[in-house]
Amino acid sequence: MSNVPPPPPAPPPPSSDGPGWPTRTVEPGPAKKRRRWPWIVGGILALFILIGILNPQKSTKHTATNSDSSSDTTAVQPTTTTTSTTAPRPTLTGLPDPKLTPGEADPQVTQANLATTICRSGYSKSVRPGTGVTGPLKARVLHSYKLSYDPASFELDHLISLELGGAPGSEKNLWPEPWETKGARLVPKGRGAESKDKVENRLHDYVCAGRMQLADAQRFIATDWMSAPKSAPAVTTTTTTTEPTTTAPPTLPPAPVTTAPPPPTEPPTTTPPPPVTEPPTAPPAPAPQPEAPAPAPAPVPAPGGVRTGAVCNDGTPSSATGSGACSHHGGVNHWTYG
Repeated sequence: MSNVPPPPPAPPPPSSDGPGWPTRTVEPGPAKKRRRWPWIVGGILALFILIGILNPQKSTKHTATNSDSSSDTTAVQPTTTTTSTTAPRPTLTGLPDPKLTPGEADPQVTQANLATTICRSGYSKSVRPGTGVTGPLKARVLHSYKLSYDPASFELDHLISLELGGAPGSEKNLWPEPWETKGARLVPKGRGAESKDKVENRLHDYVCAGRMQLADAQRFIATDWMSAPKSAPAVTTTTTTTEPTTTAPPTLPPAPVTTAPPPPTEPPTTTPPPPVTEPPTAPPAPAPQPEAPAPAPAPVPAPGGVRTGAVCNDGTPSSATGSGACSHHGGVNHWTYG
């Protein structure tokens, strides 16, 4: 095989770059292949866009969930920080701290004088301390509870209210009660000052109507006012029937019974035996005659003087001087004179 030199390169095509420049000739190159991957990527993107259009709720819900999660995370941090420096839990649940506010009743209000104290119109207003007293009291009570909230979110409240006989100026009966509808609204409805006022009014009506004892109402409001009964207990009426008392006459001792002595017994009469029949030769002996009773002694003639008694026929002395003397002793034997 002979070494044949390659042919010389063809001259460049003419160019129209301008006057004075040689004309360039461009040879056509090999045909380029079309690339398919841009179409595949575009189809996938179009599919995702179509899915997003057909199911927008899932995307919106996912976006809202992320938004809520981020907002909750942001809001939790100040709450956690506030809890460590604010009031104890009992205050935020609508109940006071029993160690700081056990409640105290006014000893001048009793069950016996309700008509002239709490059941009298205008009583609470007459004993309520003025703002010059309650202002410093509220500051001291808030300080004792170590509250960092706005004071406008609380009411300086009497745990045992004045209309139930609570002590007006005792710090043991005062506490910062949160409002339901004012300030920061730290407690839900039913656990704040507005609801407690309604319970106080209801118990006050029960006490003044005689359907509840004052001590029971004070115990309900001081222990857990949210558990106070919503209706008054049934009143049991006891009817006492007083029967007339008949005073029996005094019992007299029995009269002495005077037993009269038996009447004198007369000597028995001796009945003579029947006559004995003798032989006719002997005449019958005469029957003995019964002995005649001895005659009664003659009465002693009355000497001069005053009759003082008598001696009865049976020998019993008697102090009687009238016709009834010796009526049970066989009659008067003789009178005695003194």
